[in-house]
Parts: sequence; structure tokens; C-alpha cells
Amino acid sequence: MSLLRLGHGARKTERPALRAVDLLFIAFHLTLSAVILIFPSRVPFLPFLLAYNAALILVIPFIAGKASEARGGIYPALHLFYPALFIVPTYKQIYLLVPAVRPGLYDHVLIAADRFIFGGDPSAALHRIANPVLTEFLQVSYASFYFLPLLLILSMARKGRREAMEYVIFCVVYGFFLSYLGYFILPAVGPRFSLHDFTAIDTDLPGLFLTGPIRDFVNWGASASSGDPGAVLVVQRDVFPSGHTLVTLVTLYSAFRLRTRLRFVLFPVGVLLIVSTVYLRYHYGVDVVGGFVFFLFTMGTGRLIYNGRQKRRGLPPFRWDRS
Repeated sequence: MSLLRLGHGARKTERPALRAVDLLFIAFHLTLSAVILIFPSRVPFLPFLLAYNAALILVIPFIAGKASEARGGIYPALHLFYPALFIVPTYKQIYLLVPAVRPGLYDHVLIAADRFIFGGDPSAALHRIANPVLTEFLQVSYASFYFLPLLLILSMARKGRREAMEYVIFCVVYGFFLSYLGYFILPAVGPRFSLHDFTAIDTDLPGLFLTGPIRDFVNWGASASSGDPGAVLVVQRDVFPSGHTLVTLVTLYSAFRLRTRLRFVLFPVGVLLIVSTVYLRYHYGVDVVGGFVFFLFTMGTGRLIYNGRQKRRGLPPFRWDRS
């Protein structure tokens, strides 16, 4: 089935244009705007951030309205998939807001939690089994993070499972946003800075062919460079909870509940991805635990929020067994 036709849907009903994920995006960016206005003297690029949030808050209803009127074309597909376009800009906005609101680092708290729970530092323990082949394998797995939920969503689109697709999109976005809020609780930079020598990681934890380029890309995305001894001062403070763990678990859980054959591909890659977050020194062990707890909260409260919106739209609640 064409993604453009799927975006419009096979059935035409009278219902509000805004979906649960639309309201989620609007509410989250209103919240970020409120944070900016509460700390105006601390937030860099304040006019730009407020303008961006205002534009996003206005453009989402516009896209939704156009999509509800269209019988094809770009707007229905854009209405379904715009979250993939705006997640990264939102993530980078968090990069500016977290140190402005919470200027301290709390790596020592997470290290203490690791040592209490695991009896040591998991990243150091995993280094005992490190080798270039394993590092290469896990670095590639780590890089699959954004592709796993996208693959599941596209699979639902190809099969015409509109309700399932919309619900998975909502849960994935909700998981991302909850992890972003978590960064305000315990801002931290992770074991690659606090427990290991970040500038020596290429020699201390070498891979084969793809590890270096992928590692450089991940560092660039977090506003750090492996050759910069001052990278710890500018890197994104996005450690707790592990968003990689949270969103990957949302994806795997959804794939199994929807009984898609893709789950047999997603599961091993997802498990390796979660292991890689600690092995590659991006996260503490407790970050993974936090990601699991946030995952449970995401799926529990997410269903209530989503079905509450469904009820107000005059639509039946989402159920895994009929989607």
C-alpha cells in the first residue's frame, strides 16, 4: 500500500485532525518554551529557540488540517512521519537547555549507583572481553538505534496497519520525550569521560573498519570531538536514563505484541544495541536500568494517554490484538 494513501487512510470519518502524537509534540514544545522563559538569562539563542518552538506548534495543526482534507499527495504522509524530522532538532534543544537549567554534573551519583548495584564499574568489567571484532559489531549495532523503530513503522505502513503504526509512532516519540526530561534530573556525560580517557578511546577500544567513522559521527551528534581534550565541557548531557535502551525496548515490545515477523530481526540487534551502550562507554549500567524503568512508565501511561485521545476523537481504544 502506498504510504501517501495510507497517510490519508482508507476510511473517511469526521474527527478532529490532531492525533495524540500531534498534541504530544505541541505540549512538549510548550513545556520547553516555558522552561526558556523561566530561565531567560541562562538560555543561549533564546529568540531563536522560542521562534522555532512557536513555528513548530503552529505548523503541526496546519499539516494535520491539510492531511485531513487531502485524498493523496504529500500532506497525509508528512502528517504521519514528521516526528522523524523533528526529533533530532528537539534533542539538540535539550542540549542547550539542560546545562542552562542544571549546570552541575552528576556522574558521581551514577557511578556510586553502579558500584552499589553491580559491585563495580560495568564499562570497566566489559573491557576485559573487548576485542576489535566485538567492538566493531557492537558499534554498528549502536548505530542502528534510529533505524529500528523506523523499520517497524515502515513495516506497519507496508502492511496497511494504520492503527498499529500510529500507536507505535506515539509510543516511540513519548519515550524520546520522557528520556529528554530525564536528562534534567541527573545531567551527566557518561563513563567515556568520567571513568576512561575519552581522547584515547580509539587506541583503548579499537574496532576494524566502521568503528572509527561511526564513533566520530556519534561524537559529532553529541557536540564533541574525540580529538578535543575539552570535549567534556561541551558534550551533550544525555546519559540518564539511556534513551537507546528505552526506545529500543519500546520498539521490541511493540514488534512482539504486533507479532510481526520483523521481530526476529529486531530482537537480536536490539539486545546487542543495549549491551553496546555500556560496552562502548556511552552509558553506566544504572542508565540501562533507568531506561527499563522509563520504558515501563512509557508503555503504561502512554496507553492511557493515547486511548484517552481516541475516546475524545470518538474512536475505539487501541488494542494490540485487533491492530
